[in-house]
Amino acid sequence: MEYWIDTVTSDIIPLTVKVLGINGAASPQRGTEWPWHSALPLVQSKVAAVKQIFISYGHADGEAFAGRLRRDLETTGYVVWWDESGIRLSQPWDAAIERAILDSSLLVAVLTPHATREDSVCRDEVAFALVLPRPVIPARVSPDAQFTLPLVRRNWVDFTRNYDEGLRRLREFLAGAEDVLLPPALPTVSGLTPLDFGPEIAQYGFGFVGRDWLRQRISHWLHDASDRVFVVVGEPGAGKSAIAAWLCQTRPVHVIGIHFCTTRNRRTLNPYELVTSLVAQFYSELQGYDSAVEPAYPQARRPNANDAFRELIVEPTRKMPAPDGPRLVVVDSLDEATSMEGETIVDLLAEHADTLPAWLRIVVTTRPVSSILIRLARFKTLDLSAERERNQEDVAAYVRQRLSQIESIASSDSELEATCVRLQTRAEGNFLYAHTVLEALTDPERRLGHQDIGAIPPELKGLYYSLFQKRFKDIKAYELKILPLLNCLVAAREPIPERLLVSAVNGEEPGVRCGLLDLAQFLRWREEGIRLFHSSLADWLTEAKYSLEYAISTQAGHQQLASACWKEYESDTKAMSPYATRHLPVHLVEARRWHDLRHLVFDSEMNLVTRWVEQGEGNTGLYCLDALIRHLEKPEHSPMQAAGLATQAARICSLRGEYQEARERLNYALARTSWWRGRRIRAIALHELGSLHLYDGDTVSAKRCYCQALRLCLWGMPIHHDEAAANLIGLATVAYARYEFEEVMRQATWGLRQARQAHDIRHIVAAARMIATVHKAAGRYDETDSYLQLAAKLSETEQVHLEKARLLMLRGWLEYDRALLEGWTPGQTDAAFREALCEAERVHDLYYTLEARLALGWCALVRGDLKEGAKWLEMAGSKLLKRQHGELLAEYEMELGALAHVQGDSAEALKWYQSVADLCREKDIRIWLYRALTGQGAIAWHAGQHEQGERVWADALCVASSMSATREELARRSIKLCQSASHIFPR
Repeated sequence: MEYWIDTVTSDIIPLTVKVLGINGAASPQRGTEWPWHSALPLVQSKVAAVKQIFISYGHADGEAFAGRLRRDLETTGYVVWWDESGIRLSQPWDAAIERAILDSSLLVAVLTPHATREDSVCRDEVAFALVLPRPVIPARVSPDAQFTLPLVRRNWVDFTRNYDEGLRRLREFLAGAEDVLLPPALPTVSGLTPLDFGPEIAQYGFGFVGRDWLRQRISHWLHDASDRVFVVVGEPGAGKSAIAAWLCQTRPVHVIGIHFCTTRNRRTLNPYELVTSLVAQFYSELQGYDSAVEPAYPQARRPNANDAFRELIVEPTRKMPAPDGPRLVVVDSLDEATSMEGETIVDLLAEHADTLPAWLRIVVTTRPVSSILIRLARFKTLDLSAERERNQEDVAAYVRQRLSQIESIASSDSELEATCVRLQTRAEGNFLYAHTVLEALTDPERRLGHQDIGAIPPELKGLYYSLFQKRFKDIKAYELKILPLLNCLVAAREPIPERLLVSAVNGEEPGVRCGLLDLAQFLRWREEGIRLFHSSLADWLTEAKYSLEYAISTQAGHQQLASACWKEYESDTKAMSPYATRHLPVHLVEARRWHDLRHLVFDSEMNLVTRWVEQGEGNTGLYCLDALIRHLEKPEHSPMQAAGLATQAARICSLRGEYQEARERLNYALARTSWWRGRRIRAIALHELGSLHLYDGDTVSAKRCYCQALRLCLWGMPIHHDEAAANLIGLATVAYARYEFEEVMRQATWGLRQARQAHDIRHIVAAARMIATVHKAAGRYDETDSYLQLAAKLSETEQVHLEKARLLMLRGWLEYDRALLEGWTPGQTDAAFREALCEAERVHDLYYTLEARLALGWCALVRGDLKEGAKWLEMAGSKLLKRQHGELLAEYEMELGALAHVQGDSAEALKWYQSVADLCREKDIRIWLYRALTGQGAIAWHAGQHEQGERVWADALCVASSMSATREELARRSIKLCQSASHIFPR
């Protein structure tokens, strides 16, 4: 057996696997040998011990630069592979290139127009390096050279202005300085770092063949300007991801953006992440887009994916000049994105596809999922299964190319053709099936020979069983060495770091690596960790009726991962891997390790409850809390702790607007506590129940609950100052709802003292917010500012996320009132509302999400943007609960009236104003009552009923004056504006 020395790790590795020639189907030469180990995580973010550098360049316009760079690097002491001296006369050219990239520690991609053209060999060299993987450093030499999609999110070196400066940066990077490279264009988009899909483009597109018929279908579709989306539907293994990557590489049209969805990386399923990745790619790939999007300040965070898509993709592309031909966006595996809760990528594309300019089109791939096909039914659909004959031809071409590179099979043309026919027949048009068999044929131990192909069962499930039978004949050895690895890989919630995997199987690193080498055909390695190569393998392994003796146990996998993550936790909480930090609680639940989970939940360093309740991890929180409650509620365990955890689960539900579920959990806690047993827990439950009553507008019941909870906190030992503060703030909120401002100040000030005594930052912030609210209501804006600044600083430094949205909403309405008093256009003061919406959505706070959307809608109407105002109204109305939040319902109906008013529909506006007035009188909501009365008066005035209008306006002023003198002045200004023109609604 031959061996080679890995130039990064200095490991001695057996040569085992063949790879394709760089030119794929176009290459007549056979590939070089590729060690399976090269797929292991050899590449770290910092390049250490660089032994050889490969320079990829275009001979037509980059040779002089590449030669100079080579000489300068060699002078520094680096070994640089050079094609003119590195390829022997008798050696196949592409084999030598592949060998050189394998032996190199990194690849420098010299970007010139020749090197980045569509048919450049340099593209193939970069793809091969990314597949291995090897670090790829783009070196931009010509300003005219465009970054290709696989490189668009890479840090790079600029040689266009100053060669010496570029060389200095490259040398410093090679010496270990990571921050000297230039970041990609738009390092952040809408507050996030865009994803890098370069490895996926290289991996899925490497060696792709066939699909010429699909190229024709897409070209024909592009000529139909009425159809914006092309939907490619296929079963697992049909080659959908390869099609997506192929579109980027062959470019039947210019692809300017691609997004791969995968459940193995939850970020890729988030519609907000889709927008950020597309914007970043457009910025580099679409000429003129940069100047069109920059006025929108793409770095700023948007409230949601819908806003981000409209403001950063739709509006800029519609404003810019049309390019010289159609441009494509490709979204792969759309079906995997449906696992996200709430708004999905499917929703985003279905809503906005028709609003894009005619030259910007979308290709999506998906499994045949009915919910997706229904949403996209109006668009062109291509079912790959209906193209059976063409798929078989494509698979045959792919198989023939791959087989020609395996020496043991390609020794004779007749043998090659016979093997190709056998494999084509078994694959039945499924690329994954063919690929998996071909990988098995390159097994160095020859467990599968070409003569065995005819006996392999059809379909993926049968294929997997056959391959496992041949690879793992010794079941005892399989159970000892391989099964623990597979248990973990299937149970994992995202790619597993190798160090964690070693710990999970209780093995030594060399032994685990040997097991991974045995499984290498079925695995994928990335910097973040190791995962199975395809979801269909996990499906087969978990279905015992198909996998039989090779069946895995996800339960065992969770137990192994729980143990490994727990070891990290016990060793050093602060040094835990990101995987362990995120997923240890779930693995503990699945492993039924209740004692450890309980310990983890109550560990202040892990801060789990705060993460679950206040930092947007509510899904995980409810799953873990409910499971732990079911365990603890038994008398032999700790039913009192179960009651305490139920109050925290109720808080999550309350934030989301799931009020009935919250009430059930609170009643559960109240039923298990009393005034002398579980006093603190009972106080928390009563407080949360008071908040639910407040949402219903029942201030009497809310006050009774807060008072009972307050007495529980103060009557007994120890005194619970923090919970006392919470209930005093609750009582202040009740008093504010009743316009008892002196009582608000008294309760909030008392709450502030209690919070300070407990060193409770969250309630210090909340008390300061309530005091600021009173000052604002009284028109004392300087005092309001003072308390807001104090509260905002504390919430920022102490990460009090729940309060941040509330403070921003108060800031927004303060700026609105000031603008109205000072004669500005108050509709331009919506920046704080946008930021508040971001914060509220991040922690899944339904109330403040709705309030922020309504505030943004109101501001849009005030500045005359009816379309945007209607959009915000629709978004808020779809989630508004009619039985709760009377003030939000009043605002919603007031905005509907305002929209009708400005459109000249007086009858419709009057109907909504009357509905708002009735609701506000019932609930005593004066802030919207005086506005509704102002609107009624305006309609009467402009209808010629001046006496009636003035009488209604007098009622409006009376309501406003009962709030404060400042509010009365605001009402007078609003009346004056309404009097000036018939289309102006109350401000």
